[in-house]
Amino acid sequence: MNLTLYCNSFAGKEPKHTQANQKTLMCGSYYLEDSVKQKCIENDIILDNTFDNISHLNHILGDLTGLYWIWKNTNEEFLGVNQYCRFYDDNQLNSLFPLDKNTVYVFDFLKFNYNVWEQYVLSHGELGLKLLLKAVKLHTVSLTEPMIDTLFHTNKLSPCNTFFAHKSLFDKTCQILFDIIFELYRGSKYLLEFIQFGIHTGRDPNDKRLLAFLAERILNIIYYNSKYFLGNINIVPVKYYTL
Repeated sequence: MNLTLYCNSFAGKEPKHTQANQKTLMCGSYYLEDSVKQKCIENDIILDNTFDNISHLNHILGDLTGLYWIWKNTNEEFLGVNQYCRFYDDNQLNSLFPLDKNTVYVFDFLKFNYNVWEQYVLSHGELGLKLLLKAVKLHTVSLTEPMIDTLFHTNKLSPCNTFFAHKSLFDKTCQILFDIIFELYRGSKYLLEFIQFGIHTGRDPNDKRLLAFLAERILNIIYYNSKYFLGNINIVPVKYYTL
């Protein structure tokens, strides 16, 4: 099997399953005690504060620090991400081989009784959406209002920052995502002053992690508009389950 999946995990939240050629990646290692880091090393768990990394932003970006580490420090032909308690359905996964170099494979889409915009507001508040829309209107990110509408007016969302693909497509997807995320992080200083305050003070947990929540939606905007970002590829839903 020529697919390597990196399982994004956290301290006290180890992988509950193994699939494909799976490697465990500890997100937020920057904040771990040295004794915990040493135990991870002894158990062949990769620390995300090694090599090219943004582990120090884990309190803001969540498991995106793991995705960034994979993007910058790995070279497998096909690779991707699952999570410590969320995995691709094994039967569905095995049926995909041989993998297509021109396909991004994502978690199956959840369906809501309301649109994705309403779902975001109900779950995370409006602050992140205000930041994203402001950046779009200022043309500081590679998204347009019609692109955003293709996602937020639907009721389907591929959850979690999880996908796998050929290395070239994986890298391209990450490049698009992190270009936007980093611009939103930098731009929050001049777009909406109170957003930057919310991120760094953590006065509301949803504010502090709004970039992590937005990343899920940004990835879906990329999926929905793949012809603009990734060429003529097929986004293939892959079933997942939670243990």
